[in-house]
Amino acid sequence: MTKLTISILANFVADDLSESLEYWLAELGLIGQIYYAQPDQVIQQLLDPPSVMVASDFTVLLVQLERWLPGDAARLTGFSRNIQDFAEAVLRAAERTDKGAFIVILCPNSNTFGTAIETSEMETRLSSTLALIPGVDVTTTSDIAYLYPIEDYSSYFDPFTDERAQIPYTRLCFATLGTQVARRIRALSSPDRKVIAVDCDNTLWEGLCGDGSTAVHVTPRCKLIQNFLIKQSASGRLICLISKNDENDVLEVFVRHPDMLLKRERLTAWKINWNRKPDNLRMLSEQLGLGIDSFMFIDDDPMQCEEMRMVLPQVKTFLTPATYSETARFLRETWEFDLKALTEEDRNRKVYYEQNAERERVRQLGGSLREFLSSLELTIDLAGLCEEDLRRVSQLTQRTNQFNLNGISRSASELRAVVHGGEKECVTVRARDRFGDYGLIGVMIYYFLDEFLVVDALLLSCRALGRGIEENLLTWLARKAASSGVTQLALEYRHTGRNGAMRTLLDFLGICLTETPCVLPVDRCFTQLAPHVTPCSLSVDERVR
Repeated sequence: MTKLTISILANFVADDLSESLEYWLAELGLIGQIYYAQPDQVIQQLLDPPSVMVASDFTVLLVQLERWLPGDAARLTGFSRNIQDFAEAVLRAAERTDKGAFIVILCPNSNTFGTAIETSEMETRLSSTLALIPGVDVTTTSDIAYLYPIEDYSSYFDPFTDERAQIPYTRLCFATLGTQVARRIRALSSPDRKVIAVDCDNTLWEGLCGDGSTAVHVTPRCKLIQNFLIKQSASGRLICLISKNDENDVLEVFVRHPDMLLKRERLTAWKINWNRKPDNLRMLSEQLGLGIDSFMFIDDDPMQCEEMRMVLPQVKTFLTPATYSETARFLRETWEFDLKALTEEDRNRKVYYEQNAERERVRQLGGSLREFLSSLELTIDLAGLCEEDLRRVSQLTQRTNQFNLNGISRSASELRAVVHGGEKECVTVRARDRFGDYGLIGVMIYYFLDEFLVVDALLLSCRALGRGIEENLLTWLARKAASSGVTQLALEYRHTGRNGAMRTLLDFLGICLTETPCVLPVDRCFTQLAPHVTPCSLSVDERVR
């Protein structure tokens, strides 16, 4: 079982959180050592450099905003200042710590007369500010209301214990908060599934599209599913169709049916035919260049779901409920659908994969692979890691599997420590070609030690593989070493069971992979790779030493 340290900082007494949090951590196969700070010392603890409370794997900040709303005549001015102080304290703590993540949960307010509008407006400002800080995850009161709906909102509050002991909530509310803390820990520490593959008939609509687009009905339950998929798409997940139908019949519904909310433009790819659905999902996996374990599958047919589970157990398969209320609960309570913090690459992911599909289409038209790669007009941009890229680079270390030197995940805080430490260089990789922009797709971390240039991290997003970028990166590292008078690269390689693309390249270079680290003479790197390096325009930012 994985062991975690979790610090709880709250502006109220939050010890009653433990029961539900410990329960869910055990369910997730995690052991949590939970520490509670003194109540109402959130900002002080965040600003205290020696504080162990901000050196945990997860630092949880529970804040009931109305407790920071002054009761004097200058209440709004004081409230704004308190919120600003909190946001600045979170930023400083996130910049200072070299591990872990910050989970900020804005807890339910009692919404007594005169406070509801003030706290709501301030929460919007605060959550928007915090969401920009790398390593900070935010849950709002609106999120809690959606995820854990209750009939009687007042059942969350206990005025008696609040007045006498600064315990504002009932056991019900503490159970809700503990569950949400565990849920966010799971989302932040689990591998991300990038694709939702969904059935059509009786899932996206009721009825059979083979009987014509007018024969299907987009019921409220189906609209619920479609709206959910739209939000998932907007947050960076790829939406694909897997349906046993004639392709024209399915696409006609998307084009002609007036009640369809999910538009064809939202779809990244589809396999609509009469083949087995596991076979179609494998084909989507190959088409997108993503592992089978990157997929979730949603279908209304129990037999199709069971076949998917048996043939492809790596896929997370879900059977859609039959009623509206059951479907709403399913979409709300399925933790696998939870998303991590959004990056610019997440927003553009669908575009990237569409561009990739166009590259593949052109490549298959004819000519050799080398001729195709030479025609790409590839440009690679290398730059020193900056603050605004921390979240994306951290995401890459957690999600990238195939071309990854050692599979080591790094938080935004750990990456920030690398940059500020000065001993190691962290370089981001962007690329583009005549088909479009790849975005931020890779990272290299290296340092010099005696006669070695030690490569601590080298990884490249799977959607950028096979374009010659990986060979160019290794060649650049070799040049970097040679220009500094170093004769060998020392690669901190570790077999993860999933980094086969990295292993293939290192095998080609004749590296002994049983050594730690793996040593590659610079001269051999040049000799072996020279015939295979794709011509490109390489730009190196001045921040790269």
